[in-house]
Amino acid sequence: MFVWLDTPVNISPASNDQWVTVDLSGHIPSGSPGVLMHLYNTYLTVGRSIGWRKKGSTDAYYQTSFARHFTTFCGVDEDRALELRAQAWASNRWQAFLLGYFESSADAYFVTDPLTFSRTSYEQSTWIDCSLAGFSGSDVPSGAFLMHVNANGVEGVRKKGSSLGLTSVPNTILPAIVGVDSSKTFQWYSNLTAVSLRFYGYPKRGMVYHAEPIDVTPPDTFDAWVDLPPLPDGATGAFYRVYAPSSADLYGLRPKGGSEIIYTRLNNAQSNTVQYCGCRAGTDGIIQVRLSSSSMTVHEVAYTADTGNPPTPTLQSTFFVAC
Repeated sequence: MFVWLDTPVNISPASNDQWVTVDLSGHIPSGSPGVLMHLYNTYLTVGRSIGWRKKGSTDAYYQTSFARHFTTFCGVDEDRALELRAQAWASNRWQAFLLGYFESSADAYFVTDPLTFSRTSYEQSTWIDCSLAGFSGSDVPSGAFLMHVNANGVEGVRKKGSSLGLTSVPNTILPAIVGVDSSKTFQWYSNLTAVSLRFYGYPKRGMVYHAEPIDVTPPDTFDAWVDLPPLPDGATGAFYRVYAPSSADLYGLRPKGGSEIIYTRLNNAQSNTVQYCGCRAGTDGIIQVRLSSSSMTVHEVAYTADTGNPPTPTLQSTFFVAC
């Protein structure tokens, strides 16, 4: 299963602008295949370069990101290490926080070097199928861990069978999660062809993706912490897609009763963008959100559960409490 830490752990390296090994053996158990991190650019007005990879990977992807904060999965090697690189690590630059981990290889799989999905000129501005069947073997993935690599185009991913066409402008770096159907397939949209979608791994159990992302946007309360609808019984956390029409829009997620208070822009430069962000469940299984604008939206994409993949219930999206 996926285990959320009660308190995020700051794992920011001390050395700037170089790949640094981060030893997580003091925080995750032996056999863990990967972790979830919260990456936070505290610098208000400009982009800062950031990169992450499984220890032992030759992946050199390291790009300027105007994103302010997001969560991303990353594999670890057998010694429970990963590598991070940032233009600057400091209280007023990038910070990295460990949020949780998969317990064993039965729960998730991470490739060492990312694989790439690409598009042809005939596939511009359409939803195309992307299958995990060719490299997942006998595994039964419930979803995929991805990254959009595209500075200017409009993109989106969805579980095959979904009718929602949620798209945005990724702006160079956008980690994403998406569910797959019984044929291990998801769909990808882009209005460009000279783009790629990077694949990092997939969950096998304990992570449940909704067939359609559920709109849980608070109806009338903004710039305040608001309770999102209760998660299903046994759920330990959830993942959300937060959309902002303006680069000035702010958002935050936190477990109810928790002390995490990061509330800042999605992006320093780009409008019409999204971030995917995970959060552990708090008091009474509640997660809280804070949005700065009535034009923003929040969709629940997936949730984590203690065991297996329980049935997906119908959420009551009208349950909101302002704090």
